[in-house]
Amino acid sequence: MPNTQLAASRPARIAPPVRCRSFTLTALAFGFGAVGLTWAGLSQALAYAADRPELHRALTQVAWAGTAISLALLAFPVRALAYMTRSSALAGQGELVAARVPAWLSRQTALAGMGYATFWLVLVAGYVFLTANDFAVQKAFLNFEYLSRSAFLVLSAARINLYITLGASVIILILSLALALMRLLPGSAGRPIRLLAIAYVDFFRAIPTIIVLYMVGFGLPLTKLPWISQLDGIWYAIIALSLSFSAYVSELFRAAIESIHASQVAAARSLGLSGFKTYRHIIVPQAIRQVIPPLLGFFIALQKDSALVLILGLMDVFGQARFFSANFFNLSPVSLVGVLFLIVTIPQTRLVDYLIERQRRHGGS
Repeated sequence: MPNTQLAASRPARIAPPVRCRSFTLTALAFGFGAVGLTWAGLSQALAYAADRPELHRALTQVAWAGTAISLALLAFPVRALAYMTRSSALAGQGELVAARVPAWLSRQTALAGMGYATFWLVLVAGYVFLTANDFAVQKAFLNFEYLSRSAFLVLSAARINLYITLGASVIILILSLALALMRLLPGSAGRPIRLLAIAYVDFFRAIPTIIVLYMVGFGLPLTKLPWISQLDGIWYAIIALSLSFSAYVSELFRAAIESIHASQVAAARSLGLSGFKTYRHIIVPQAIRQVIPPLLGFFIALQKDSALVLILGLMDVFGQARFFSANFFNLSPVSLVGVLFLIVTIPQTRLVDYLIERQRRHGGS
């Protein structure tokens, strides 16, 4: 059956109107806007560097490269326009079914062009922000002279954060799993233990971490208790972070344990395993596999919150950077700390995404 007859027999399902013109025009607007804003922003940087020949030459090359990239983005709306023209021609000939394919291609190409243009405009906006007011932002946050002068001591101080993160992670894993199991104790005999676990979780989830750090770091030394009041500041930071984060992580463990089907317990008990062995060999291993991705997310947050130990007077990575910033009247050392945390946490974040995706592909097992 010819396309026109097929379209006539099923008009509601086969013969949609060609609606790609608005997408194409919008993509063209995005493309030309990217070109104009790119050149305007780069020209501003060139104007600031007019009296510095070497910098001006470097920025000129950047300007030409940026303009070339923005012009290349026009390829998307141009292709969308070509597809739209093809779709309109086929529709004019009565080939409504055949017109659907170039119309769809026109829309998709136009949307891709808008996406890439938006991405490029964000990059250009960041460049313009850094170079605004004669590179004032870059000098305040990314001054390479101050970065090089403070890099060694700032990076050396990162070991404090590493010690705190590793020590707290071990305690959090043990304490949070114990709290989760305490909340799951059955019967009236386990009620007092459940109440203790609930009170602990509610208490430390309600109090901000920085207050826990302050109370532990400055309160315990005031008690004059043997051994406890004589600990190093790093241990106070580990204790405080462990108390705070274990309350959150215990809920992850509890949710994972409760998600294990009751048939697993019944099967284990039917094989003669005790309640303790059932949880040790059957329930907890399955729960841990499920909780690994969100658990890594909490440990990423723990790494970042380790910078809060500055209030205890510890010269950690942020404290060292703050010391240099106060001396130089420049925030470049603090920016170095931010970059350091990015380098450490982003690969872990991608690992979490990978583990979640793998868990989803395997049906959560």
